[in-house]
Amino acid sequence: MFSRSFLCVVLSASICATALAQNAAIQSQIFGTVTSIDGTEIVVQLRSGQTVKVNLSAANISYSAITPVINEYVQATGTFDHGEMIATSLLRAKQPAAWGPDIVR
Repeated sequence: MFSRSFLCVVLSASICATALAQNAAIQSQIFGTVTSIDGTEIVVQLRSGQTVKVNLSAANISYSAITPVINEYVQATGTFDHGEMIATSLLRAKQPAAWGPDIVR
């Protein structure tokens, strides 16, 4: 009986870990400069010059976002929906030379 219960726990943990890994795999990450702020939406200019609209509603609800400031360097993590990033976090970033690669999925 113990081994059957143990097997169920291990199997459940394995399924949960796989689901979390799949969710983490679809996250995008961008680095850039805040160019505009409109309520819970900001526009971030990437180092390539491309601009990305970032919705901070979800990040704000989970207390995972800084208060953005124009011309501030930021790192945004989230998912894209119709060209707009739905951020799960917004952090201050160091100078552009220290930025990691933009990962857009």
